[in-house]
Amino acid sequence: MSRATGFLQVLLLYMITGIGSGATNVPVMGLVAAWFSSGKRGRAAGFIVIGSGFAIMISGRLIPFLNRWIGPEGWRTSWLILAGLVVLIAFAAFSLLRDGPEDKGLSPSAPTKPRPSSTPDLRRPR
Repeated sequence: MSRATGFLQVLLLYMITGIGSGATNVPVMGLVAAWFSSGKRGRAAGFIVIGSGFAIMISGRLIPFLNRWIGPEGWRTSWLILAGLVVLIAFAAFSLLRDGPEDKGLSPSAPTKPRPSSTPDLRRPR
């Protein structure tokens, strides 16, 4: 993206970026289901969603700063920084993530204490 020279290149590359980021959601949620028991799945999925929100907040500050500092070519630098971060995260994910905890000799994360039943006790005292 940072080296695009025309609108059609930006359009195509941004479309590929969007497809790639959208295509990651389903497999990542599958990992959450494999790695966490039902008692912790919601929290784990919440942390995943927080990550994208955090990235949006950082880019909302970083990109205008770079545009003011560098000038008209600041957007190119922003895309280069993003590409570098994505490569670093991809290497970390490749080395750490597995399809299931059993691939690393572990078991799914279980809740720390038993959860109370969510169904009411319908028995009447006698």
